[in-house]
Amino acid sequence: MQFKEFVKELAAPLVRSRPQPQTSWEKSARLVGTIVNPGPGVSKLKAEEVVSALREQAAVAEKHVRATSRLQPSARHLDLHTDHLADVLVVDRPGWAHYAAKSMADLFGVDEAEPLEGVPDPSDLNGTVETTAVLTFLAQKTLGQFAPNLESTRERGSSPGQLLLVAPNVLVFQRAMAVDLKQFALWVSLHEYTHALQFAAADWLPGYMRERLETVVRSFDSESSLLEWARALAESLRGRDSVIDRLLNDQQREEIARITALMTVLEGHAEVIMDLVPASVLPARRMLRRKFDARRKESKRLVATLGRVSGLDQKSTQYRVGAHFVREAQKRVGIEGFNRVFTAPEFLPTVAELEQVALWVERTDVLLDASKAAEPTPDESTETGDNAA
Repeated sequence: MQFKEFVKELAAPLVRSRPQPQTSWEKSARLVGTIVNPGPGVSKLKAEEVVSALREQAAVAEKHVRATSRLQPSARHLDLHTDHLADVLVVDRPGWAHYAAKSMADLFGVDEAEPLEGVPDPSDLNGTVETTAVLTFLAQKTLGQFAPNLESTRERGSSPGQLLLVAPNVLVFQRAMAVDLKQFALWVSLHEYTHALQFAAADWLPGYMRERLETVVRSFDSESSLLEWARALAESLRGRDSVIDRLLNDQQREEIARITALMTVLEGHAEVIMDLVPASVLPARRMLRRKFDARRKESKRLVATLGRVSGLDQKSTQYRVGAHFVREAQKRVGIEGFNRVFTAPEFLPTVAELEQVALWVERTDVLLDASKAAEPTPDESTETGDNAA
């Protein structure tokens, strides 16, 4: 049987409750589901084994990510979602495409965008061939993803987001690398739960990302130039020559650089947490790192694409640069000191600071000193309270 059939059985109640696609993005995802290779054929017993391992190891991963990263959910996250970090969903490739499309639609704000005279609308990207092509490509490569619920869908009691584990892709990688299934499932889950905790700690992240992307989209000269950029991006993702670096103006390049720096830190931090989890928990971690890095050479396309338009060395991978930045920052200021990066957007490194950690530490030390100086002293707080009474 195919994972598509087995996961559909497991998710039947979810599928029945899922609203019918209303946006062109979601319609693209449905199309992806009909054309994407569903993955390896397996027995029902094997499918059950993979799904069970992913669910079991995801639960193990959460507690170790919390302990290792020393990050805490923000007060706003706790108010909205209590201490819950994510809904864990084991999905097939079409299932991943559905949630990825919804996340993209939310991130670009296509359902909420208001038309502006003479400026491209994010909804112009809806239902394009490029969207379908990108989702089809990534659906076959993605092992896991945290899809956060963005500002427009966040309310008290709502889900903070979905932690998606793509069963057929995990099996393909696990077999190709010849590693233990449970160890690999834990390895993948550690990475994705780190992302879930990042978004719980930095509740400003979704809004920050949306603002950057909206500026990029709105800054094109016309709908045709926007679609040309989308086409170039799709070509780059599929490993083909692209003119993407010639299509952006200076303001767009600056926004892409900010997005690149953010993505690099988030991915690098997840890599470091995976490696810091005790060997008693993940005995195969060094072997997994070695084999996984060798396999990852195939996934450099997006990083090289972003590198051309952001100034990040395209010969470096996002993961390596990000992990180096995180390790060096933690050496200089400790794990808690590094965690300042999740305080506010101004604490994020610039592209230049990614490879010059001392500059980031020096700049953010000044920000920390300024914030401490602005805090009221205990005496001032008491006096203010007395006067108010």
